[in-house]
Amino acid sequence: MSALKSLSSVLSACLFARSARRWAALAATLGFWIALSSLSAAPLDSAQSSYPSLRRITVKGNPADGFAVVALPPELTSTVPTGSYRLIRSDGREVPYVVTSDAPEAKDRRYSGTLIDTRHEPDQTVWIVDLGSIRRFESLELSIPQHQFRRRVTVEASDEQSGPFRVIARDVGIFDLPWQNAPGGRLHYTTVQLPKSERARFLRFQISTRFRYFRPLSLQGVTALSSSVRPGSQWTLSAPLLPMPTPKHGKDDGNLSLYRLDVPPDLAFLRLQLSARELGFVRTVRLLEADGLSSTHNHAKLKVLAEGTLFRIADGPLQAPTKKPDKGDKSDPIDDEPVTGENLTLSLEDAPGRGMILLEISNGDSPPLSELQLSVSGYGSRLIFPVRPVGSASSVDEESQYTLYYGSETARVRDYDLAKLTGSLSKLSTLLPATLGPRQGNPRFQKPQPLPAVPTTGSPLETTGFRMQRPVLMRDGVELYSLLLSPIDLAFLRSDLGDLRVVDEANQQVPYVLVPNDIETRSELQVLAEPSTATDKISRYRLSLVHNGQSVTVPMEALELTVTSSFYRRSVRIREAKSEVTPHASLLCNGTILRLSEEDAGLHRLPLPGHPVKELILEVDNGDNPPLDIPQVLGVIAVPRVIYKGDAQNSYRLLLGNPSLSSPSYDLVSLSQVLVEYPSKLAQLGDLAANPGYRPPGNYFHEGKMNWVLLGVLLLCVLVLLGLSIRLVRAPHAASDNDAQNAEPPKPPPTQG
Repeated sequence: MSALKSLSSVLSACLFARSARRWAALAATLGFWIALSSLSAAPLDSAQSSYPSLRRITVKGNPADGFAVVALPPELTSTVPTGSYRLIRSDGREVPYVVTSDAPEAKDRRYSGTLIDTRHEPDQTVWIVDLGSIRRFESLELSIPQHQFRRRVTVEASDEQSGPFRVIARDVGIFDLPWQNAPGGRLHYTTVQLPKSERARFLRFQISTRFRYFRPLSLQGVTALSSSVRPGSQWTLSAPLLPMPTPKHGKDDGNLSLYRLDVPPDLAFLRLQLSARELGFVRTVRLLEADGLSSTHNHAKLKVLAEGTLFRIADGPLQAPTKKPDKGDKSDPIDDEPVTGENLTLSLEDAPGRGMILLEISNGDSPPLSELQLSVSGYGSRLIFPVRPVGSASSVDEESQYTLYYGSETARVRDYDLAKLTGSLSKLSTLLPATLGPRQGNPRFQKPQPLPAVPTTGSPLETTGFRMQRPVLMRDGVELYSLLLSPIDLAFLRSDLGDLRVVDEANQQVPYVLVPNDIETRSELQVLAEPSTATDKISRYRLSLVHNGQSVTVPMEALELTVTSSFYRRSVRIREAKSEVTPHASLLCNGTILRLSEEDAGLHRLPLPGHPVKELILEVDNGDNPPLDIPQVLGVIAVPRVIYKGDAQNSYRLLLGNPSLSSPSYDLVSLSQVLVEYPSKLAQLGDLAANPGYRPPGNYFHEGKMNWVLLGVLLLCVLVLLGLSIRLVRAPHAASDNDAQNAEPPKPPPTQG
């Protein structure tokens, strides 16, 4: 019995062990797949390991002309060499950029509007205002003489008086209220701040009239304000507030709160933004600069940098008046339409110096503000970069992500060809503002290590099968070099880039790492106007990249048009030109280009699918307007980068175009991530030329031309066969004649007897 029990216990243990092994195997499998999924979910920009810091950039919506802008805070522009940043798209591709420093003008532009129509409807009052011409503006100041009101206003805009009108601000609060802390005892606010810059000539204001006893408001004038600052030139930085004892200036200062701004002493900011927990408040504030401030505040020289009234009005019933009205006061009752409104921004005339910056808040009879926060902003450098469209053309909610890496000690300054458009980009007012996230540490940061083990030569190569070559120019000894191919090179390479080699003077292969589609470049396209009739309202242009007088096929990702005309709004289309391969011209892009001010630059980016094309047709709908003047069209083409270790004392060549060659297999590929991030020297490529040792392959045709030697052999064979055939045809007849002559007469039959 005990033996049976022991046997059963052994079997149970075996079964448990087998079950445990199964669960362990299952757990290991799950762990493997979880690790694999985490690796696949990792961002593709993980190769930027030489940068200790990064900031995420979010672009929301589609830009009008294909470019976005973000302001660079002082910590980037003051400590990082311009051009050493790396901007990486979410798919891992490096994005070119330009950095501009555009000083703002002294004053904003102000445009006065004329009231041309007023209509009093049962539930609203409608005003229509003419600004005289199409203007760009960010805010509207209404001149309303009435008191005692809170109303909602909706603003619409249009280029024509007859419309169509589009809403640019909805249910914005305007009000005039009695308030003890406000200057003069009243808080009068009739400014409409727009969420973004707008362009229009005609404005339509709809003023709510909630009840019939509401008094109609009158409009004396409208002023449209246009900022002199280019989009994206304003940076913002959080400024912690440190409470300080209230200084005495020899007078009763009342209930004051004093804070010191914890900012660098040389930070040149021109605006501050206040934030507090309270839903409704009005405070008079001053921004002071103190020189020689001591703990007793007796030796401080104070300079007023800015002062004003900051407020927030909550959506709710009006607070009770602070004092009872006089018996003889016959003021009108308040037209109380629940609205919200705030003005928590204070502007400085001049940037502060190196003194201590103080914020003084007059609280009146109210307690100090709670959860007070402050941010300062100023004008500095802008980072402008191209973006690809997200979603549909009308999408405004979709986001695309970019990462800005900076702070590398070894990264070299990039020389992007986008710099040739810096002048136009700095004037472009249709740039889409992007959002710069907070500073983060790069979790993959590591200092680059030397690479002595990287080989400089590989196996020998037969170079006679390559059609084209380019000399490689180096001058820094034994170093890690990188090459950027040109768009013309792509026309002679296969789509997989497997027929590209780097060889030395002994035709030994140089192992390399290839980064496909590494960076976008720009090449000027040939622009030929297509014939048109006098009644044709469409201009057509044939676009192509030309090499040695011939159009070449390259993958284009976008077109960038430069238009010198001043005012236009045109619909444009891009089609692939008809050919034997594409007999029906397919539509590649459909959009609108716009320029309504001489202040803007006529630069427009039109996206393309990115597949190889030979010729494109650009169509511009002119309507009843004259054709546009388009002096330049650039084709945007992503080119690969080749990274290798070379010796400048040797001669190197880049070989292109060998369709029968298989793709290379180098051990160097295992160090791809290290080589991509290692600071490499940029080698230069010489002129593209035919390979002098090229021998065409031994087939019947080569580039559409018959091999004449083989053709002669074939013709000779045909002649020989033809002669033999004639001889064979004639030979049977000759044999028959001879046989007839040589034949003996038949013998007579033998006789009997």
